[in-house]
Amino acid sequence: MRKPAGLLAPAIGAFAASILWSTGGSAEILAAATRSAAQEGSGIQYQPVLLKDNGAKRLRFTTAARRTLVKVTFNAGCLVAEGSLRRSVAVRIQVDGQAVTPPSMPMCTKALGDSASAEVGAVYQAVLRVPNAGDHFVRVLARTSSDTKWIFHGSSLVVED
Repeated sequence: MRKPAGLLAPAIGAFAASILWSTGGSAEILAAATRSAAQEGSGIQYQPVLLKDNGAKRLRFTTAARRTLVKVTFNAGCLVAEGSLRRSVAVRIQVDGQAVTPPSMPMCTKALGDSASAEVGAVYQAVLRVPNAGDHFVRVLARTSSDTKWIFHGSSLVVED
């Protein structure tokens, strides 16, 4: 069966970006944040993910040139909690207040019939071209597909050029 082109475009873009980074020499880390403490949230409205143990909700990075291509990687131990069936946790990455493409991506799910939740290690990567040189801010937002609880156990956010 042929898949719709709209679903293939993000995968092709991510694959092309991974080749670019793997063959284009060394990438420079522009900013990084880690959080060892767990964070819980709930509901269908996006809410900020805490990026550091001090409660920081955004991370600053600086680009030296216009139209710099950057890669943003967020990973976390992800869990859909409290007996939710067929539910998922989605994340959205924003740079300077704008959602990157794809605008939302499932981090973890709980299938219909699963009586227990299992934590999974999940990664979301986005590649974007930042239009202007200077300081920029990245943040991560999360929500569930229903009014249920999600938990991130430890997380990291890395911005590379």
